[in-house]
Amino acid sequence: MTVELVTVETRGHTTWITLNDPDNLNALTPELIGEVAAAIVQGETDPDIRVLVLTGSGRAFCAGANLKRVTALLEQGIDAVVGEFLHPLKLLARQLRECPKPVIAAVNGICMAGGLETILCCDLVVAADDAIMGDQHSVYGLLPAIGGAQGLNRNVGAMRAKEMLFTGARFTPHELLAWGLVNKVVPKAELNCAVQALADMLSERSPAGLARMKQMVNDQGEMSWDAATRYDLSLVVGHLFGGDADRGLNAFVEKRAPVFQALNEYRKPQ
Repeated sequence: MTVELVTVETRGHTTWITLNDPDNLNALTPELIGEVAAAIVQGETDPDIRVLVLTGSGRAFCAGANLKRVTALLEQGIDAVVGEFLHPLKLLARQLRECPKPVIAAVNGICMAGGLETILCCDLVVAADDAIMGDQHSVYGLLPAIGGAQGLNRNVGAMRAKEMLFTGARFTPHELLAWGLVNKVVPKAELNCAVQALADMLSERSPAGLARMKQMVNDQGEMSWDAATRYDLSLVVGHLFGGDADRGLNAFVEKRAPVFQALNEYRKPQ
């Protein structure tokens, strides 16, 4: 089945879900989020499917949120951003985490911000050797909204998490392999074959066993992922009132460096 922004293909016992908006580097929009969510349901409910793979077309896995769309929603008010973008994105992340079948992220290129948060909700990450990965929320005065801070903390530790979040730097998959955020790095030309081989191996395992192992791992930790994302969302809503998000988004649209306010000038929601 082929849809406008996402393609879904069955390969043996594996569903390949490909973000298919290469002109926009597969940036997240309400429409793309909805189509990915539907594709996950399709793969999850098909009894012949054992593994799901999430990847991107063109030069990117996912460059994060489509900031032009976020800016347009923000002009309509906080409720529009939360209701049409952040909440559906949170539900999509929950789908990935709670899917009883293994979900593999096949990172084929640029993977930033919301794209990075997305792979943190997957079970395994295989990256092409030329992938570019990182979190760039800080560059535009924004916050990770779907568990990115918690996911980084759990995967790479507090110090590395803060480095990635604070700096907005770009990292190679080999660096993130050493940090524990990536499971395997392969040559770009071998990415799909390597991921399919892994999926085929997992397809031979007990589906119920894998589902329960996934639940066991995900349930560990002091704060649940769902609680962490509720906490994140409350901080994001407050941050959107403060002014720096506007400054960062406007700078993105105007293609210039943002100028942020001093902390003591930050506006709190009324």
